[in-house]
Amino acid sequence: MGDTCTQEQADAWFLEDVAWVEDCVNRATTVGLMQNEFDALCSLCFNIGCNAFSGSTLVKLLNNSDYDGA
Repeated sequence: MGDTCTQEQADAWFLEDVAWVEDCVNRATTVGLMQNEFDALCSLCFNIGCNAFSGSTLVKLLNNSDYDGA
């Protein structure tokens, strides 16, 4: 309680927090993604973890270009 940080510190911490997520999504997906799709996948990955994301049915369907299924 009472801890503070600068905006620059907060931005740096955020980038550190999401670096693994971006890496995981980039490694797990083999199809081209729109920015909004990438962002949504990053949100999911952040919440369920890289292993669960990489092995998910969603990623398998997406990589098979089954966009409706995904």
